[in-house]
Amino acid sequence: AGQILAKAQEDAVKVLNSGNFRDKASILLQQIEETRDVLDGVKRIKDAKLLVDLTSKRSTVSALGFVAMATRLFAFEYNALYEIILDQVQDPITLDDTETVIAATAFPERNSYLFLTKSGKIIEYKEGTKSYMDTEEGQFRKGAAIETWGNNVYILDPDSNQIWKYVYRATTNRFSSSVGYATADAQFALAKDFAIDSSVWVLNADGIDKYYGGVKQTLTISKKPFNAFKDASKIVTAESMSEIYVLDAKSSRILVFYKDANSGNLIYDKQYVVDGVGEIRDIFVDQTSKRIKVLTPTKVYEFDMA
Repeated sequence: AGQILAKAQEDAVKVLNSGNFRDKASILLQQIEETRDVLDGVKRIKDAKLLVDLTSKRSTVSALGFVAMATRLFAFEYNALYEIILDQVQDPITLDDTETVIAATAFPERNSYLFLTKSGKIIEYKEGTKSYMDTEEGQFRKGAAIETWGNNVYILDPDSNQIWKYVYRATTNRFSSSVGYATADAQFALAKDFAIDSSVWVLNADGIDKYYGGVKQTLTISKKPFNAFKDASKIVTAESMSEIYVLDAKSSRILVFYKDANSGNLIYDKQYVVDGVGEIRDIFVDQTSKRIKVLTPTKVYEFDMA
């Protein structure tokens, strides 16, 4: 079916470019796209609900992502944190006046939130208090993304082609020295993001890799969509989730894959195309309400997954 549609599209484009039967060629191209949508299980979201407008608290806001734990949800930007409660946004909390935050994660082990800065520092926000975390070697590695698992913190470092692991030592209130998570044949140089559910799922611009115990696993994706992602930026999953969600920012799409518990592989399920909201920078999957929240530089929208 994919090959037939690709050939039909090629022929229709030739007709369109020839200047003959342009109207019919345009109609055919539209029908081809609609057919691909049906085969890919595309759900077009044309009426995502505006939940909060962050500019009501700061006109210059440029949100980067979500960070959540239990029932609390925050949006963050380079130096500030905004808590979202139902359909209200709270006043911004300044994280630091000198550092530039680039990524964040919840740290349930300490009931806190960790913010990775551009210079390679980690700011902890805990019960209204902000402080810098420390390591036995005196500093953290620089990276592009951060995740936690138990009392461990992982930093994705594409420049070093590695994911650095740190173990939190409660007795000294600091982390261990960095240890490389993956074996020498790991490929993180082009990685955009990662997520952990006991396995480590690494997102590249055009694909997903799976690691376990630092070793890259053979991964097969069944029922691949015709319109695969082209500029993936975020991957979301958790141990409690049976799905993996991938944000393809360039086309405002969220692709959903099921985890095959028997084989360890993935099965493509569907994708949401969110129209009319602009650039999407992050997503939050609310498993309780069965809704997805999407974050743009200035606003938060949500839609029902059903």
